[in-house]
Amino acid sequence: MEGERTWTGDAGELVWYVSYGSNLSRTRFMAYLEGGRVAGNDVVYEGCKDTAPPVDDVALELPHSLYFAGWSRRVWGGTSAAFITLEARAPSALARAYLITRDQFAEVVRQENANLAAVDDFDAKVEEARRLGHSRMLATGFYRELIHCGERDGHPMLSFTGSRNRKDFAPPSAAYVRVIGTGLQECHGLSTTEVVDYLRDTPGIRGQLSHGQLAGIFGA
Repeated sequence: MEGERTWTGDAGELVWYVSYGSNLSRTRFMAYLEGGRVAGNDVVYEGCKDTAPPVDDVALELPHSLYFAGWSRRVWGGTSAAFITLEARAPSALARAYLITRDQFAEVVRQENANLAAVDDFDAKVEEARRLGHSRMLATGFYRELIHCGERDGHPMLSFTGSRNRKDFAPPSAAYVRVIGTGLQECHGLSTTEVVDYLRDTPGIRGQLSHGQLAGIFGA
């Protein structure tokens, strides 16, 4: 894919970061690597020390369910956040995996948690998540739990979510839904109708945003 880099370093330095929320949009994800902001979001991101683009980028499905919960005033005009269940649960979440360095992954985690804390003992947390499915990697923040999603091409596939399956479901903002939908169209090739069908029954959206309201967010 255009904008990717050729990796010549140690293969052990690479991990797959598996995104299921706004980082489905590559433009939005690159703000975490390069710094800056993206349309619809007033937060200016610090970026990573290594601002190079991903080595690779693939679309996939996760055997965990997507839901929206909580509330943050700092992003997307105020919105709930996307999470996946800690355990495997149907329906599957559509995801996108970026092959990046371990240091980049750790810095993305820090920025996703409002720069409140950094990941310590990264290797130990990855190993525990590999054995148990997930591991607590931070003491605070929305996304405290590291999820091990298997391996691809010899590299661990890692995501993160809440430290428990939250029940405080809430609808996401239009700006947040729009960037997620744009990412789904971009990496999974979904039509607007398919995006709406995928999102409308997720906890947080179900019963809060109608089919027509979701379609209207995408101008349909």
